[in-house]
Amino acid sequence: MKKIQHYGQLLLLGELSIRKKKTLIAKWRRKIKNILFSWAGNIFSAFIKEEYLEHEYFDSFLSNLVLLNEFDENPFFNLADELFIAKQMYEISLADTYSQSLNSFENFFSQCVHATNEKYFSNFYAIFEDKKLISFLNMNVIMNEAEMDYLFVSNDYRRQGLSNLLLSIFEYSNKYIGNHQVSKIILEVGENNTPALSFYLKSGFIKISVRKKYYRNMENAFVMEKNL
Repeated sequence: MKKIQHYGQLLLLGELSIRKKKTLIAKWRRKIKNILFSWAGNIFSAFIKEEYLEHEYFDSFLSNLVLLNEFDENPFFNLADELFIAKQMYEISLADTYSQSLNSFENFFSQCVHATNEKYFSNFYAIFEDKKLISFLNMNVIMNEAEMDYLFVSNDYRRQGLSNLLLSIFEYSNKYIGNHQVSKIILEVGENNTPALSFYLKSGFIKISVRKKYYRNMENAFVMEKNL
């Protein structure tokens, strides 16, 4: 396992309003303990300390939200084997109607089994609870554009702000680690997938085109874009 470079602190919530920060923290308070993400082949661990989840430690929580540690110093993250993660990703995706698009998740899973972390998890973000994968995001980054491959949350952990958190980590790792390498995010979402569509619109994405009969059920997909 390669040793990662230590980047110190990453402030994910620095540009949000105080009210929105408190709302997001309330959603994350109960479940989120461990986060794993990668950038340009380096794997980072993020740990939200229990004492920073209390209201009276609000300011400290903001300044210590994510600590980037040396990979081999945290035994929890020996789970970062791509086969182990890919299996958990596949199990989560089975409950998602839109996982079986023409860009098949089964094919992605098969590739993960035979691939390296660097190739297929170049911009991968995962949230764990007690070593169980509960949410993940995978981005394909080409030049200055990121295409969202998959964003999934396990059924038991939905409506707790995890999708928002994963997108925030991507955007801020791009800003503070990637030096604004990515200027745009592109994604597809089913035209009838109202919850996801609403989430992306609230997150600053706009519709730019339609892909006809994109999903296996022949549903159209909206192509959406967000400038960073």
